[in-house]
Amino acid sequence: MNQPNKNEQAVVKKQSSAVAAPTIDLSVVAQDQGQGLASVDMESMAIPFLKILSSMSPQTKKQKSEYVDGAEEGMIFNTVTEELHDGTEGISVIPCYFEPVALEWTDRGTGSSAPCRSPCGYSSVE
Repeated sequence: MNQPNKNEQAVVKKQSSAVAAPTIDLSVVAQDQGQGLASVDMESMAIPFLKILSSMSPQTKKQKSEYVDGAEEGMIFNTVTEELHDGTEGISVIPCYFEPVALEWTDRGTGSSAPCRSPCGYSSVE
């Protein structure tokens, strides 16, 4: 029996380099036509923020429209779900994204007086 030589390298000619094209049944895609973002509303697009409530927070003031029943100073408040969490017990948070942003304002009397973000996210002012 012929044993292949370990130092011998054989060249194999490639038969075909064709790539299978995916087939999409457009009739199936057409069934979902017009669905798009029909069920998206402001609440589903809202970015949740966690706020530590203080004595000045409107969520703690019964006279304010933002009042949340049971809200007390020191609690953690989710701005989208309006859930309250015990501040002394705390909550677990897993950071998924971080974007360093430095806010800059235009000179007084010019522009909209609203903060504007620097293009790279870092302030050029030191």
